[in-house]
Amino acid sequence: MFVRFSTVIGERGSSDTARDVHGFATRFYTDEGNYDIVGINVPVFFIDDGILFPDLIHALKPQPNNAIPQAATAHDTAYDFFSPTPSSLKLGMLAMAGYGIPRSYRHMDGWGVHTFRFVTDDGSSKLVRYTWSSMQGKASYLWEEAQVAGGKNSDTHRQDLYDAIEAGIYPEWELGVQIVDEDDQLAYGFDMLDDTKILPPEMVPITWLGKMTLNQNPLNYFAETEQVSFLPSNVVRGIDFSNDPLLHGRRTDGLPVIGGTDLLDSLPRARLVVCVGNPHNYFTRARIVERLGAPPERYATIVHPSAQISASSSVGPGSVVLAQSVLTASVEVGAHVAVMPHAVLTHDVKIADFATIASGVRLGGAARVGHGAYLGSGALIREHVAIGAWSLVGMGSVVLRDVPAAQVWVGNPARPLRELDAVPDPEAGAINGRRA
Repeated sequence: MFVRFSTVIGERGSSDTARDVHGFATRFYTDEGNYDIVGINVPVFFIDDGILFPDLIHALKPQPNNAIPQAATAHDTAYDFFSPTPSSLKLGMLAMAGYGIPRSYRHMDGWGVHTFRFVTDDGSSKLVRYTWSSMQGKASYLWEEAQVAGGKNSDTHRQDLYDAIEAGIYPEWELGVQIVDEDDQLAYGFDMLDDTKILPPEMVPITWLGKMTLNQNPLNYFAETEQVSFLPSNVVRGIDFSNDPLLHGRRTDGLPVIGGTDLLDSLPRARLVVCVGNPHNYFTRARIVERLGAPPERYATIVHPSAQISASSSVGPGSVVLAQSVLTASVEVGAHVAVMPHAVLTHDVKIADFATIASGVRLGGAARVGHGAYLGSGALIREHVAIGAWSLVGMGSVVLRDVPAAQVWVGNPARPLRELDAVPDPEAGAINGRRA
């Protein structure tokens, strides 16, 4: 699993103790793909339809004339949105209470907010809502305490969580679901698909499914936490979407920002741990690999950031090479490998067919890449590199001399490599290369 806690409105560097709704997003790396529960620390949301999202976000951000206040909604544009939108009052009141200023991430609960479906093999289904219950208990600041804590350390919540995990005091949450027959969608006096309504546990008891323990901090905050790219569209077999209109509005809300689902696979924490297809993210590497006839195997090895792989060693089929790792001379890498951004592959590295090589990777001289490879944008491909047929080299890459041109396509729109104009070698200064 991977978890990210966050504030919602504040920009990077804003105080953790600002009065705000807090994100509680979790990813399950399962045998059948990634499953995301992208929730918050409050059981309801401001709106019940995805079409209102742009208006909501614009209203909650700081005043447009002076960008004040940061990470808070105590300004006219927010209340100009709240006042004619009665459905937002519930969350507004909860945010003004203790939910808006939790004492730490370890002491807040989480909710999935949306209504999903659990589907059996025979096609029958139930409506479900998720909840995470903190086993540390639930606690909040008083407003005066929050101001003092944030003034002393604006990263107080992240610091608390990091220090607790480093000290071996692992925070835990129980995962529960409220399960309802589809025929009972309207049985409780409101529409269960309305995300501004709480489904009271007194009416529908919570069924507890398991426990989550956070026992490891990220090794690279930017590459893992910042780029994890949670998406409500990430579901697995047996879990489906209900007709929740806000859920459907969020299924693609992050894609324009992160560059589309085809780029998700270059992000370490967005990568699948198994090669399976996801019909809602068709262009993930899993789908590409499936289309090329790859076996549904697990990734064999994870090469961690900055690791040094010595000469004449091997990395097995389906491995993941994380950012800034260095593979030295004569390393052999198996089929269906995934190479993360800014890894360095020195000379005479051999990479088998159907590799996915992310942006900014450097391929040293005489490296060999098998057929059907995908090289992300901005890759630097040195002299005498052999790239197999039907490979794709991303836009903005620099391809130096003596790279075989047959059936290799570069850039967007794609063009045969042999038609590209020469550009200066960025290191040697000679006009002997080709730029995508």
